[in-house]
Order: sequence, then structure tokens, then C-alpha cells
Amino acid sequence: MNIKRIKELQKLLKKNPLDPFLIYAMTLEFIGKNNEFCLASFRKLLDEFPDYLPTYYQAAKLFADSGYVEEARATYKLGIKKTALSKNNKALEEIKNAFKNFEFENDG
Repeated sequence: MNIKRIKELQKLLKKNPLDPFLIYAMTLEFIGKNNEFCLASFRKLLDEFPDYLPTYYQAAKLFADSGYVEEARATYKLGIKKTALSKNNKALEEIKNAFKNFEFENDG
């Protein structure tokens, strides 16, 4: 957690509270420090900004790490579907590989 970066993100969020990148960046700052906040923030991002693709990978990973295995699985699958539609091949391969690892670890 970088306090300077958090303060800067807070300033930016005051000006642009509906910017999914800023919400996502703030959420990443708290992973491992306040996972309840992160879980709620990722769920909000997925609900309110379903086309903000970076959320799917990080949210699914945190859901899995927090024991929300089915929510993680659904998030990975939706993220793969949306990323495939975006035609961003690098991002698609990354989330597919993460999902394969998830399935292996969770006897999928």
C-alpha cells in the first residue's frame, strides 16, 4: 500500500467518482490489507462497469483467494467471454491461463 498514491487517487476520485480506472486502481492498493473493501469494490465495478475488462482477472482471483469459488468461476467465465469480444488477444490469453490455473487448483 502506497500512501502517496492513495492520497493522489483520493483527489482524483473526488473529481471523477465514476471513473472505473480510478476505482480499480484504489481497490488494488488495498488488496491484502482490506479485502472486505476490495471484494465490495470489485463487485461494484463488475455491476456498474461491466465493460471495464481489467476487473475480471483481479476480482476473480480475490474471490477465489477469499473462498468465493463459484463467484470466482463465474467471474472468470464472464471475463473470458467479454475479453474475447474485445479482440485483445494478450488479455484473453492472460485471463484464460488464470482460469486454467484456478480450475486446476479447484478440481474444476
